[in-house]
Amino acid sequence: MTRQLGNYSFTRVFQAGHEVPMYQPAAAYDIFMRATFNRDIPTGLLPVGDELATAGPPDTWHIKNVPPQPPRPKCYVLDPETCTPHVWAKVVAGDVEVKDYFVVGDGDPDGGMGEL
Repeated sequence: MTRQLGNYSFTRVFQAGHEVPMYQPAAAYDIFMRATFNRDIPTGLLPVGDELATAGPPDTWHIKNVPPQPPRPKCYVLDPETCTPHVWAKVVAGDVEVKDYFVVGDGDPDGGMGEL
C-alpha cells in the first residue's frame, strides 16, 4: 500500500518485517527500480512529477493480516507430552512407525497427528 506525492512516497509492504528485501525481495526490487527510474511507486507506469498524488487512507493501522493456521502437533517420542494418550500407548507397544524420533504413521487417518 503506497501513498505518494511527487517524489515523496511511503509504502507498507505486507507480510514483511523491517528488512523488506529479505521477506519480499521481488516487491523490494520493484519499489527500488520504480524510484530509481522516476516512476510512480504503486504501478510503475506514470512518470513522477510535482503534480503526482495518490489517494488512499491516511494510515494502514486498520489493515490486519490474517494469521496462518498453527501447524498440527507432531508426536515426538523423546517428549511424550507432545503425543496424545492413544498414540503414546501405541508407541510404547511398538505399533507405530517412527522416523527421526517422530511418529510418522500409527494406522489412524491422521498419521499420529491427533489433537493435544
